Amino acid sequence: MLLVALAGGLLLFYIIEANAIAADQYTTQALNREVQTLSETRMELAQQQAQFENTSVLTSFALEHNMIEAKEVSYLFESGNVAYHLSGQDLPVR
Repeated sequence: MLLVALAGGLLLFYIIEANAIAADQYTTQALNREVQTLSETRMELAQQQAQFENTSVLTSFALEHNMIEAKEVSYLFESGNVAYHLSGQDLPVR
C-alpha cells in the first residue's frame, strides 16, 4: 500500500513538473516570436526614419500634401505683453 502511494505521489510530481516545463517552453516560444516581430518592426521604422531624413523625400511629401513653407511666423506671446486688449489699452491685472 505504501509503495502504491509513493508511486502515485511520484507520478503526480512528474505530471506537475512536466506541465510546468511545457508551459515555460510555450512562454519562451511566444516571447521569442514577439521579439522577432518587434525586431522586424524596428527595422521598418529605421528604414522610414532614414527616408524622412532625406530632404528630397520630405520635400515631395510636403508637395503631395499641399504643405507650404512657414514664413514670418508670429507667436501669441511674442511681444511679451499678454494682457493687451484690442482697444490698445492694457487690461487691469487682478
